[in-house]
This record gives sequence, C-alpha cells and structure tokens, in this order.
Amino acid sequence: PDSFYFNILPFAEDIRDFPFRSFSSLPPSSQPTEEQQEAADNLVKMLDLAPPGREEILRPDFTPNPMLE
Repeated sequence: PDSFYFNILPFAEDIRDFPFRSFSSLPPSSQPTEEQQEAADNLVKMLDLAPPGREEILRPDFTPNPMLE
C-alpha cells in the first residue's frame, strides 16, 4: 500500500553539543569508589530488557514506531 511518512527534522538550534570532560581527568576525590562504580554497573545491567543469556526483546531495529504506523 502507498504510504506517506512525515518526519519532523530538527533545526540547528535544536541540536546542542555538550562537551564533557572524562572522569579520569577529575581529581581523585571526585572519582567514584570501587563500590560506587560496582553499584552503577549493576544498575545499568538491571536496565537491560533481555533475560539473561537471551536476545533483547524490544530491539529498536525491529520494534514498530507507533508514530509511523
């Protein structure tokens, strides 16, 4: 079937580049401890949508965009 996709493109003012320094360039007092780093790593692992040992369920490449349907 014929389709028409309307995609709003951003203006130059809508895109901003925020250069952040690397954590390794910060003084040691501002760097995370091993415990804090492990807690952050565990948080990121918990946000994974895939069950352990399986492929991610809602991969963006294969999930339909409701705005385009």
